[in-house]
Amino acid sequence: MFGIHFADGSALTVLDPKPNGASAKTDSHDTSVETLVDERFQFGAIGVHAAEGHQEQGFWFPGTEGEVTYQGNTYPGGQLHKWRRRYHPIRDGFTQEYRVLFRISKDEPFPAYYRNAWRWAYAQLNPPVTWQDLPVLERSLVDMLAGQVIVANRRAGIPWAVNNSSTTAKEPGEPNRKACMGFVGVQVETAELLLAEAERDQDRTRSAHDRQLGLQMIGSTLRLRMNPPVGECFDIYDGKPGTLMAD
Repeated sequence: MFGIHFADGSALTVLDPKPNGASAKTDSHDTSVETLVDERFQFGAIGVHAAEGHQEQGFWFPGTEGEVTYQGNTYPGGQLHKWRRRYHPIRDGFTQEYRVLFRISKDEPFPAYYRNAWRWAYAQLNPPVTWQDLPVLERSLVDMLAGQVIVANRRAGIPWAVNNSSTTAKEPGEPNRKACMGFVGVQVETAELLLAEAERDQDRTRSAHDRQLGLQMIGSTLRLRMNPPVGECFDIYDGKPGTLMAD
């Protein structure tokens, strides 16, 4: 869903009521913002385009992106003022299918528009309620998180990424060697979650394991010299400090 609210209280909201995220591997590997043609593209792009002094709001199918797009791994490659265009092939028998809904409103202050647009979209999508066993989900997610922690040479850390290609990974899919603090690395936050789960868990073996990992992760992070700061990351295997984006 994408909407624009104007100063006079009028607004236009666009909704894809039947989203389909099907794509192709070539799209995920695009780092140079190339035009791609593939019948497997089934996702749409909703947005706004500034053209000749006015705004063009609508739905691009398949998912063309622009006028600003990311190059490379989001931030390291920077942003480009370039369209990343996606098309379907033209051939006999090939069909495209998409639906777009528009909500046109007026005399709505922004808080009312924001609330009403979301409620309109929810009513259109009408998602089913799927009941889940939350304790089982929580336990499974914490176990999965704990399973990603690497312990080596009296250090413990959760790798900030799994590499498809990197100078710090010997094989594709190998975890990155770095454990990092902050928004992306969440080394300390991960440790905090493990410690909180250890306090709640009635299984002593599991509780002790999570507590040990959490304390070891925090202890490993505290070894970084902070005056002056030497980095936001450390190599889990050799302890060498570093930064998030630099290998």
